[in-house]
Amino acid sequence: MLNEYEKIYKGKRVLVTGANGFVGNHLMHHLKRLGAIPFGTILDADPSANLSLPGFPIHWTKTCRTIQLDIRSPEQMQRAVAIAEPDFVFHLAAMSQVTEAERLPRLAFETHVMGTVNLLDACRIFPKARIVISSSDKAYGKGLRKIPFIEADSPKPGHPYDTSKAAADLAALSYAKSFKQIISIARCANIYGPGDLNFKRVIPGVFQAENDKTTFVIRSNGKQIREYMFIDDAIEAFLLLALIVAPSGEIFNFGGFAITTEQLALLVIDKVLGYEKGDLKILGKAKSENPYLTLSSSKAYHRLAWKSVTDINKFIDNLFETSKWYKYYFGGLEQ
Repeated sequence: MLNEYEKIYKGKRVLVTGANGFVGNHLMHHLKRLGAIPFGTILDADPSANLSLPGFPIHWTKTCRTIQLDIRSPEQMQRAVAIAEPDFVFHLAAMSQVTEAERLPRLAFETHVMGTVNLLDACRIFPKARIVISSSDKAYGKGLRKIPFIEADSPKPGHPYDTSKAAADLAALSYAKSFKQIISIARCANIYGPGDLNFKRVIPGVFQAENDKTTFVIRSNGKQIREYMFIDDAIEAFLLLALIVAPSGEIFNFGGFAITTEQLALLVIDKVLGYEKGDLKILGKAKSENPYLTLSSSKAYHRLAWKSVTDINKFIDNLFETSKWYKYYFGGLEQ
């Protein structure tokens, strides 16, 4: 799938922030396979993040340079950029949970906004570096309409996570316009696949509940519609987006398969795990969640030839592939 990018990325120096996160791990592996020279920044040297992924028997930390830093520190970020001397930059470092941002709003703004500013400021000495900022569909805020968001829609965030991501996007657009940096912003749907250890998310949470022989619990009423994008599609989106030269900055949506939280949990339980009647508990306590959050990926399709998976059979196939990894992770299957 990614062989076509080898001529572009081979021998190129690439800086990836948040490299030991779920998406970062996959991206580092793919960059190494493409012949790039990746540098990965990590906040904590967490051994649990050094997981085997399908098709990558040797973890990237064995062969790539890692730089431990806190992106909230401008000095540490300047050092990382000076070491990497990047041709490409993928900014993935972020808080992974909306609830964490609710508990620690100051940390959310420091991480998302100032972390982004620190990176872009440090990259000003490499004006030809192509920079991709990993944003979120949540930057659009709470949508009351039942139609997908497009890139031209004005964000109307409210919660600290949503607002801090939207503010980081504005900061990136400002740097692109003011300093002619080559910056693109990826507003992505929920990404899933092998290697995701955030068990507060629906798909990893269901697999953990199955392993622990417990009931999976949904905090909301389960009726919220969200989109889900397989990790391979996300990696291709990032690699494609880095090739766009947009001196004034551009935003691209990358969506996925739309489904309610309840339907998703039951799909995994019934179709993938094979239970005739799913064991599921709905609390209905999370009242403030956005009822409808979907993205139009039309721009990405026409400009990048990127297409999201909207077919349920392909979506289920990807869930089965994900399931195999969790069986390996929980000790039931060899990778």
